[in-house]
Amino acid sequence: SYIDWSQQEFGIAAALSRDPGMQDAYKSGDPYLSFAKQAESAPADATKETHPKIRELYKTCILAVQYQMTAQGFSYKLDKPLYEARKLLEQHRRLYRHYWEWIERVSDHAFLNKEMTACFGWRMSVSSQTKPRTVANFQMQANGAEMLRIAVILGQEEGVNICATIHDALLIEASLDDLERQTAVMQSCMVEA
Repeated sequence: SYIDWSQQEFGIAAALSRDPGMQDAYKSGDPYLSFAKQAESAPADATKETHPKIRELYKTCILAVQYQMTAQGFSYKLDKPLYEARKLLEQHRRLYRHYWEWIERVSDHAFLNKEMTACFGWRMSVSSQTKPRTVANFQMQANGAEMLRIAVILGQEEGVNICATIHDALLIEASLDDLERQTAVMQSCMVEA
Protein backbone atom coordinates (compact mmCIF):
# COMPACT_ATOMS: atom_id res chain seq x y z
CA SER A 1 0.00 0.00 0.00
CA TYR A 2 1.32 3.43 -0.97
CA ILE A 3 0.23 6.05 1.60
CA ASP A 4 1.03 9.73 1.31
CA TRP A 5 0.25 13.03 2.95
CA SER A 6 -2.01 15.15 0.80
CA GLN A 7 -0.52 18.58 -0.06
CA GLN A 8 1.86 18.19 2.90
CA GLU A 9 4.10 21.17 2.15
CA PHE A 10 1.14 23.53 1.77
CA GLY A 11 -0.23 22.23 5.10
CA ILE A 12 3.10 22.74 6.85
CA ALA A 13 3.39 26.28 5.46
CA ALA A 14 -0.17 27.05 6.57
CA ALA A 15 0.51 25.74 10.07
CA LEU A 16 3.92 27.36 10.61
CA SER A 17 2.91 30.73 9.17
CA ARG A 18 -0.41 30.65 11.03
CA ASP A 19 -2.03 32.06 7.92
CA PRO A 20 -5.80 31.71 8.43
CA GLY A 21 -6.59 31.77 4.71
CA MET A 22 -4.06 29.04 3.96
CA GLN A 23 -5.30 27.00 6.90
CA ASP A 24 -8.88 27.26 5.64
CA ALA A 25 -7.75 26.24 2.15
CA TYR A 26 -5.86 23.23 3.51
CA LYS A 27 -8.74 22.13 5.73
CA SER A 28 -11.05 22.22 2.71
CA GLY A 29 -9.34 19.08 1.42
CA ASP A 30 -8.45 20.75 -1.89
CA PRO A 31 -6.30 23.83 -1.27
CA TYR A 32 -5.84 24.41 -4.99
CA LEU A 33 -9.52 24.81 -5.71
CA SER A 34 -10.05 26.61 -2.41
CA PHE A 35 -7.42 29.18 -3.45
CA ALA A 36 -9.30 29.73 -6.72
CA LYS A 37 -12.54 30.22 -4.78
CA GLN A 38 -10.87 32.62 -2.33
CA ALA A 39 -9.55 34.58 -5.33
CA GLU A 40 -13.11 34.64 -6.73
CA SER A 41 -11.96 32.85 -9.88
CA ALA A 42 -14.22 29.87 -9.22
CA PRO A 43 -17.74 29.72 -7.78
CA ALA A 44 -18.28 28.48 -4.23
CA ASP A 45 -19.79 25.22 -5.51
CA ALA A 46 -16.92 24.47 -7.94
CA THR A 47 -15.42 20.98 -7.82
CA LYS A 48 -12.38 19.29 -9.30
CA GLU A 49 -14.70 17.81 -11.93
CA THR A 50 -16.56 21.03 -12.84
CA HIS A 51 -13.52 23.37 -12.93
CA PRO A 52 -10.42 21.26 -13.74
CA LYS A 53 -8.59 23.97 -15.71
CA ILE A 54 -9.04 26.64 -13.02
CA ARG A 55 -7.96 24.16 -10.34
CA GLU A 56 -4.85 23.22 -12.33
CA LEU A 57 -3.97 26.90 -12.82
CA TYR A 58 -4.19 27.65 -9.10
CA LYS A 59 -2.39 24.42 -8.22
CA THR A 60 0.47 25.49 -10.48
CA CYS A 61 0.53 28.88 -8.73
CA ILE A 62 0.72 27.29 -5.27
CA LEU A 63 3.56 25.02 -6.35
CA ALA A 64 5.36 27.95 -8.02
CA VAL A 65 5.16 29.93 -4.78
CA GLN A 66 6.46 27.01 -2.71
CA TYR A 67 9.54 26.86 -4.91
CA GLN A 68 9.94 30.65 -5.13
CA MET A 69 9.44 30.74 -8.89
CA THR A 70 9.75 34.20 -10.39
CA ALA A 71 6.89 35.75 -12.34
CA GLN A 72 8.92 35.21 -15.52
CA GLY A 73 9.50 31.54 -14.73
CA PHE A 74 5.87 31.11 -13.76
CA SER A 75 4.75 32.76 -17.01
CA TYR A 76 6.93 30.35 -18.96
CA LYS A 77 5.60 27.36 -16.99
CA LEU A 78 2.02 28.42 -17.65
CA ASP A 79 2.72 29.35 -21.28
CA LYS A 80 0.78 32.55 -20.59
CA PRO A 81 1.68 36.26 -20.72
CA LEU A 82 3.72 37.71 -17.88
CA TYR A 83 0.82 39.89 -16.68
CA GLU A 84 -1.30 36.77 -16.04
CA ALA A 85 1.46 35.16 -13.98
CA ARG A 86 1.92 38.37 -12.00
CA LYS A 87 -1.83 38.57 -11.36
CA LEU A 88 -1.93 35.04 -9.92
CA LEU A 89 1.13 35.62 -7.75
CA GLU A 90 -0.38 38.89 -6.50
CA GLN A 91 -3.59 37.06 -5.59
CA HIS A 92 -1.51 34.62 -3.54
CA ARG A 93 0.30 37.50 -1.78
CA ARG A 94 -2.97 39.30 -1.06
CA LEU A 95 -4.89 36.28 0.20
CA TYR A 96 -2.03 34.70 2.16
CA ARG A 97 -0.24 37.78 3.47
CA HIS A 98 0.54 36.14 6.84
CA TYR A 99 2.43 33.42 4.97
CA TRP A 100 4.43 36.00 3.01
CA GLU A 101 5.28 37.99 6.13
CA TRP A 102 6.35 34.77 7.88
CA ILE A 103 8.50 33.47 5.01
CA GLU A 104 10.29 36.83 4.79
CA ARG A 105 10.99 36.73 8.56
CA VAL A 106 12.24 33.14 8.30
CA SER A 107 14.54 34.04 5.41
CA ASP A 108 15.87 37.19 7.08
CA HIS A 109 16.52 35.26 10.30
CA ALA A 110 18.34 32.49 8.43
CA PHE A 111 20.67 34.83 6.59
CA LEU A 112 21.37 36.90 9.73
CA ASN A 113 22.00 33.88 11.98
CA LYS A 114 23.71 31.73 9.33
CA GLU A 115 21.56 28.68 10.05
CA MET A 116 18.06 27.25 10.08
CA THR A 117 16.60 24.58 12.32
CA ALA A 118 13.61 22.29 11.89
CA CYS A 119 11.28 21.46 14.77
CA PHE A 120 13.34 18.50 16.02
CA GLY A 121 16.77 20.02 15.51
CA TRP A 122 17.70 19.27 11.89
CA ARG A 123 20.05 22.13 11.02
CA MET A 124 21.14 23.71 7.78
CA SER A 125 24.04 26.12 7.54
CA VAL A 126 23.27 29.29 5.62
CA SER A 127 25.84 31.50 3.91
CA SER A 128 25.87 34.22 1.29
CA GLN A 129 26.14 31.36 -1.24
CA THR A 130 22.90 29.70 -0.08
CA LYS A 131 20.10 30.20 -2.56
CA PRO A 132 17.11 32.16 -1.21
CA ARG A 133 14.83 29.47 -2.68
CA THR A 134 16.56 26.83 -0.57
CA VAL A 135 16.10 28.94 2.56
CA ALA A 136 12.44 29.70 1.79
CA ASN A 137 11.59 26.04 1.27
CA PHE A 138 13.66 24.57 4.13
CA GLN A 139 10.95 24.68 6.81
CA MET A 140 8.46 22.80 4.64
CA GLN A 141 10.97 20.20 3.45
CA ALA A 142 12.75 19.66 6.77
CA ASN A 143 9.62 19.51 8.89
CA GLY A 144 8.00 17.21 6.33
CA ALA A 145 11.02 14.92 6.71
CA GLU A 146 10.63 15.08 10.51
CA MET A 147 6.97 14.06 10.15
CA LEU A 148 8.00 11.14 7.96
CA ARG A 149 10.67 10.03 10.44
CA ILE A 150 8.19 10.08 13.34
CA ALA A 151 5.59 8.20 11.27
CA VAL A 152 8.16 5.50 10.47
CA ILE A 153 9.03 5.11 14.16
CA LEU A 154 5.35 4.92 15.14
CA GLY A 155 4.61 2.47 12.32
CA GLN A 156 7.50 0.23 13.36
CA GLU A 157 6.26 0.28 16.96
CA GLU A 158 2.83 -0.83 15.68
CA GLY A 159 4.38 -3.71 13.70
CA VAL A 160 3.80 -2.26 10.21
CA ASN A 161 6.20 -3.65 7.60
CA ILE A 162 7.53 -0.47 5.98
CA CYS A 163 9.34 -1.11 2.70
CA ALA A 164 10.34 2.42 1.72
CA THR A 165 9.91 6.12 2.33
CA ILE A 166 9.19 8.18 -0.78
CA HIS A 167 9.39 11.97 -0.15
CA ASP A 168 6.03 12.48 1.63
CA ALA A 169 4.81 8.89 1.45
CA LEU A 170 5.36 5.40 2.77
CA LEU A 171 5.21 2.07 1.00
CA ILE A 172 4.08 -0.73 3.30
CA GLU A 173 3.68 -4.46 2.79
CA ALA A 174 1.11 -6.80 4.29
CA SER A 175 -0.78 -9.91 3.29
CA LEU A 176 -3.90 -9.16 1.24
CA ASP A 177 -6.20 -10.21 4.07
CA ASP A 178 -4.46 -7.74 6.43
CA LEU A 179 -3.59 -4.92 4.02
CA GLU A 180 -6.62 -2.75 4.76
CA ARG A 181 -6.03 -2.93 8.53
CA GLN A 182 -2.29 -2.28 8.20
CA THR A 183 -2.99 0.68 5.90
CA ALA A 184 -5.37 2.13 8.51
CA VAL A 185 -2.74 1.63 11.24
CA MET A 186 -0.09 3.40 9.16
CA GLN A 187 -2.48 6.24 8.29
CA SER A 188 -3.18 6.66 12.01
CA CYS A 189 0.56 6.84 12.70
CA MET A 190 0.94 9.49 9.98
CA VAL A 191 -1.90 11.54 11.47
CA GLU A 192 -0.26 11.33 14.89
CA ALA A 193 3.11 12.37 13.45
